[in-house]
Amino acid sequence: MYIIIVKERKNGEMRVAATPGEVRAYINAGSQVGVEEGAGLASGFSDDAYRNAGAHMATREVLNKFVERMSERDPFNAAVIKVKEILPDEYALVARGVPIIGFGHLAANRNLVDQVISRGGTYVSLEDIVEEMPAPHRPALAAMSRIAGEESMRLAMRHTPDAYKASMREVIIIGYGNVGQAAHRVAVEDFGLRRVTVFDTAVTKGQLDHFFSYYDPEDGRHYSKYAPNTIASYIADAREADGFSKTNPCIVILAPYSPEGRTPMLITSELAKTFPLGSVIVDVSIDQGGACEFSQATSHAQPHRDVHGVRYIGIPNIPGAVPERSTPAFAESVKPYVAEMARFGFHGSLRRSVALRGAVSLHNGAITSKGLAETFALSHTPIDEALPA
Repeated sequence: MYIIIVKERKNGEMRVAATPGEVRAYINAGSQVGVEEGAGLASGFSDDAYRNAGAHMATREVLNKFVERMSERDPFNAAVIKVKEILPDEYALVARGVPIIGFGHLAANRNLVDQVISRGGTYVSLEDIVEEMPAPHRPALAAMSRIAGEESMRLAMRHTPDAYKASMREVIIIGYGNVGQAAHRVAVEDFGLRRVTVFDTAVTKGQLDHFFSYYDPEDGRHYSKYAPNTIASYIADAREADGFSKTNPCIVILAPYSPEGRTPMLITSELAKTFPLGSVIVDVSIDQGGACEFSQATSHAQPHRDVHGVRYIGIPNIPGAVPERSTPAFAESVKPYVAEMARFGFHGSLRRSVALRGAVSLHNGAITSKGLAETFALSHTPIDEALPA
């Protein structure tokens, strides 16, 4: 099995899919590894570090030609490992018999889905790997979500207009998974923002109490559970409450998650108009289309835009700006699955791993994710039917 590691091309994306340590592990598992020149530099890993680990270094042009050759001569004996989704100028990597392994968030990317279908490609979406033990969890997504949550709060504070920073007093978190909990922790510990309101369909008061059990219970925090459809009424009520006014902005962290589908739209333009001036929205869910009526991807180069008097941040790859933390965490989270492919081949690893098999969004151009097929009203082929006998 050949493992191909390419340099990420998304704006502000400085992660790389494998450290030299992972490369060595894949080689020890029986694979050969090709790494694009310069792929790890932003994460602190030189080309020589990869060579010393046993990798073959090559230009993107050479790797593209290798993908084409493997597609024609030796299908499913090579895979491309990425962090972020394939961009239009990377479509040469999409070829029949050469799986793409990476975060896809395909429900928000019809153009990429169409390209994978037309090229007969295979896409394994890392965010859809679900392990059932000890409790259901998404290991690759969780590793990045915690970092995204922490950095979302730091982004919000960094880009709060200077005139409003001193009066920032409330944080609203919509979606209380790994992102929401990490953002909550940073809000309290790093910035002393103790009025935190949580919206989630599943979180319980007991979970919140447990999460904050190591804090002083008398510190004046506010946290509550609300269903997402109560957001508008909560904001309206809070606007009338003491201290919640045009001079006291809030931070809104949007982190709802919709497995295999597009994020629900929760913040309308009319609702945004009721937020106090100077408020900041960080739309962490932008990878899945965003949770605002006006959601639109921003970038690390141009992180925010002003909408209805609110500063909106919709960076799709927040962890990409802190590669020293996020690259090792990402690489470690995907290593068991890539090593399994190195040992048993792509289809062999799918047969052995229910979690990996369930993350195959497309196989040889057929949509194997039911949620993805439903999102775009396209035909669905169950993965067990798509795999060769």
